[in-house]
Amino acid sequence: MCRDQRNFECFRETLSAFAALKSDGSLVSWGRADYGGDVGSVGNTLQSGVSKVFGNDDAFAVVKTDGSVVAWGSRINGGDSSSLTEELSSGVASIYGTGQAFAALKTNGSVVTWGSSLFGGDSSAEKTMVFSMSLTMSLAMSYLPHIYANSQVV
Repeated sequence: MCRDQRNFECFRETLSAFAALKSDGSLVSWGRADYGGDVGSVGNTLQSGVSKVFGNDDAFAVVKTDGSVVAWGSRINGGDSSSLTEELSSGVASIYGTGQAFAALKTNGSVVTWGSSLFGGDSSAEKTMVFSMSLTMSLAMSYLPHIYANSQVV
C-alpha cells in the first residue's frame, strides 16, 4: 500500500515485520528482527535517499535514489545482497520478490537475483536468457522514444 498516510509514502510487510518509507526518504521497520524488523547494520543507509521499498516473506529490499539496493532480514532468503555489491550499486529500476528471493531489474534491462535458489534467487543457469532479455529490452527502449512522442504514435 503506497501513498495513503500522512508523512508516509509506502508500507510493505514480510510475514512478521513491517517497513514504512517516510515522505522525507528515510525508512523505518519494526517487528521480528530476523524477518526485517531490525535494520541492524544497514540502518545508517536507510536514513535518507530511499526511493522504493519491497518485501518478500522474510526480507526487505529498497532502491535508493542513486539506483543502489539495500537489503535486510533473513540472510538466506533475500536479506543479504552483499555478494552482489557491485551489481546492485547503481542502475536498479525496480525489484520483484517471490516468497524468499528478490530480482532486481536494472535500467539496462539486465536482471540480478539473490535469496533462496529454491525461490528464484539463483539465476546463474539463465544468464543467456537474461542477456537475451537485456538485449531485447535495450533495443525496445532505444526505439520507443521514436515511436511515441507526447503520448502520440509517431
